Amino acid sequence: MFKKHRSLTLAGSLLFTALVVLFSAQIRSSRSLASQAGPTANFQWSMPERFGPLDDDGLVDYHWDGETETYAQDYVNPNSWPVNFNACASSGGSSTISSFALEIGGQLIPKGGLCAFSHEFPTLGTYPVRLVVTTSDGQSASAQMDVAVKDLLIVSIGDSFASGEGNPDIPRKGTRAPQWEDEPCHRSANAGPAQAALSIEKADPQTSVTFISFACTGALVSYGVLDTFKGHQPQLTKVTEAVKGRKIDALLISGGGNDVSFSALVKKAIILKDCSQDPETNQLLSDGLNNLPGRYEELSKRLGQMPEVSKVFITEYPDIVHDADGDFCDHRPVGDLLRGISYDEAEWASGKVIAPLNDLVKAAADKWGWFYVGDIASHFHTHGYCAEEQRWALTFGDSLKAQASLSRIKRAYLGTAHPNKGGHAWYATRLIEEMQKRGVTNPPSP
Repeated sequence: MFKKHRSLTLAGSLLFTALVVLFSAQIRSSRSLASQAGPTANFQWSMPERFGPLDDDGLVDYHWDGETETYAQDYVNPNSWPVNFNACASSGGSSTISSFALEIGGQLIPKGGLCAFSHEFPTLGTYPVRLVVTTSDGQSASAQMDVAVKDLLIVSIGDSFASGEGNPDIPRKGTRAPQWEDEPCHRSANAGPAQAALSIEKADPQTSVTFISFACTGALVSYGVLDTFKGHQPQLTKVTEAVKGRKIDALLISGGGNDVSFSALVKKAIILKDCSQDPETNQLLSDGLNNLPGRYEELSKRLGQMPEVSKVFITEYPDIVHDADGDFCDHRPVGDLLRGISYDEAEWASGKVIAPLNDLVKAAADKWGWFYVGDIASHFHTHGYCAEEQRWALTFGDSLKAQASLSRIKRAYLGTAHPNKGGHAWYATRLIEEMQKRGVTNPPSP
């Protein structure tokens, strides 16, 4: 029995040794074949970010000149479009790679010996690109793919809800004044349209974004977007001059709130005992609502005279008069100017001001072929200015802290009852969703 067991053990040992020898031989053979292999070419490409990098002041670079109120032309209409290439996954096989080159349109363009490089394309469009790698012993390999040089031109126009009023890029700190992308219009990169553009830019490395905004606090559809406003040229005129015939992929509009005297209605709700019963207040609102459809019609006509606009999006206004439970604000928050608004006035603002205004915005979108960006008002129903930590709207105190001082109190009035950063984040979310839905930008990867 002992001899039989010893024989089996010896046989197993011999089998194991044979397997080790065979496996080692296979490894040596594989290494030998690898050392004799030729080069392989492999590359990836991406568009460098255009909207998003910071300028010398630490602000998102808008490429904006506040003195001339213009955007840099080499930003809006560059002479060429850079594309970054990464060929570092290529292999020299038994040798080392000495040079990289791109073949585009039948022309071989040397790119030196570094595996990461860029190339300037003359126009947007799709180019068949072939990468050629050459080794130090004279061997070569290539790989080809289509490179879609794509940049989205996104333009924002309209009022303070699009400019970012109440949300300076750098808030006031002590005696240091707040900083804005554009101070006269209180335009900031915290605004929903700008945040949407930033997100789209970062989401797709093979598509860049050119974003420009002429949105301005206080602007109306009539005075501001269509006609001169406080010494500023009409926003549509500025857009036409800026793009110089380039197709606009998405035009984002927030307009109509000032046409129905939004700011004046808020002040009346604060000051009067019950503005909902005040004849002058209701007449002001009625006149604004009655005039608005005609102004949207004129806006549609003017858009038809502009350079090509692929798609127009117009945003709903938020309903900011509810607390965290969805109830109407009633003399809250304590210690803030907005406490002057009663339950009845909040209910009136929601049902008689905000809802009819949004109905007119949607009717204009349906009539003139624009895309209505809804689902905004309803999401503010638990995030109004009296929702404490859950609020998506600025109180007077919030605005005072961020952008004003007691000596410049008007700035605090301007920001009151506007979306805060949380509110603008939801604006951005809805804009992105609608632009994805309408094919302006790709949906996010799973």
